[in-house]
Amino acid sequence: LTLEELLKINEYEGRPHSRAQLARDCFILSFCLMGMNSVDLYGCKDLKNEKICYNRAKTKERRSDEAYIEVNVHTFILPLMKKYKSAKKGHIFNFHERYSSPDDFNRALNIGLKEVGRAIGIPTLQFYQARHTFATLSRNLMRFSKGDVDEALNHVGSFDIADIYIAKDFSIINDNNKKLIDKVFSLSLES
Repeated sequence: LTLEELLKINEYEGRPHSRAQLARDCFILSFCLMGMNSVDLYGCKDLKNEKICYNRAKTKERRSDEAYIEVNVHTFILPLMKKYKSAKKGHIFNFHERYSSPDDFNRALNIGLKEVGRAIGIPTLQFYQARHTFATLSRNLMRFSKGDVDEALNHVGSFDIADIYIAKDFSIINDNNKKLIDKVFSLSLES
């Protein structure tokens, strides 16, 4: 999506407690959490020092580091973190309380995004576009390196040998993510 389309999603105000509002909120959460997948939003459990720490479900079985990543929680999404906070200990968000499985949750998000998309003129809107938009704007708007974008998306990457020698430092991608969110949502942050 373009920056303008992302901002339309951010500005969308559906009926309170509707599926469309949940979908919009989760889309923004995903974008601001470096393209976090719905299955990871559904299941994430570890919040330490204002960082969400998790193993990416899609690739954790295929990697020696179990696809571990730490994502700083930007102040911009604190209202959404509070809105969807789990009442049960052991989860960050309440999505597991509302939906019986990650697949049901993802299906609900995509149904809700169809409504959002129709309202704002993006009829093909889908949840995974949050991840693609994060990647596109990180590279094309912010000029972050492809390697940093790859790392933020928690991909295996193409630097296998270098990764053996370089200790993980999530601060680089988190600093980039903060700059991206600050730039994209500057008007919302000011208000």
